[in-house]
Amino acid sequence: IKKALEYSPKWIVVSNDDMYKIDNTSVLKEELRKMDGKNVDIVFTKPSKYHSSHERIAEPNFLYYLYYSIANRNLTHKILRLTKKFAIKYYMCPSKGLFSHFFKRGYEYTEIQDFAIFSADWVKQHSGNIYDETFINAADDTDLSIKFSLNPSRIGRIDYEIGDYIGSSMGVGYDRGLRSIAGLCYLNYKWSEEIDRLVENSRKNV
Repeated sequence: IKKALEYSPKWIVVSNDDMYKIDNTSVLKEELRKMDGKNVDIVFTKPSKYHSSHERIAEPNFLYYLYYSIANRNLTHKILRLTKKFAIKYYMCPSKGLFSHFFKRGYEYTEIQDFAIFSADWVKQHSGNIYDETFINAADDTDLSIKFSLNPSRIGRIDYEIGDYIGSSMGVGYDRGLRSIAGLCYLNYKWSEEIDRLVENSRKNV
């Protein structure tokens, strides 16, 4: 991100390496020309399953533990033991679909995940340090997504679509699960009181 600033851009695109083309980049350029980077800090595209999507941060319910105890008993036992050890309370999950039923009511927001577009003006205000580098592989995008959700007037959306392959670079095995625990642990530590407040407010507004 800091290297990109050296080229005096209007926008900075942060993308995972396991993406695939749907719309031409000309569509992206044209859509961004319609945006004012002085009034918008982040731009979301058409939602996919793993970016620009509606997510929820919430506590898992009994269905979550039941499913994973059956689906992969040995792996789940190790992972769940660690999540309990580090008092991980909140997880990220889709706001809709089958998997959403494995979680209690929570705080909903738009998730960055593997593709995002940032206003260079906003990035400069933070000297290029927009992600918290303490995170390891997981939850850094959620951390930033929640921050943006608290100021929705600075969020823009464009009619551009790009696809994503999941786990193509790092896989989805046990090692990744361990790194995810580290990210979840820090996310819960960093946002513990704020997430409690946000979740409680979301429940009151239903």
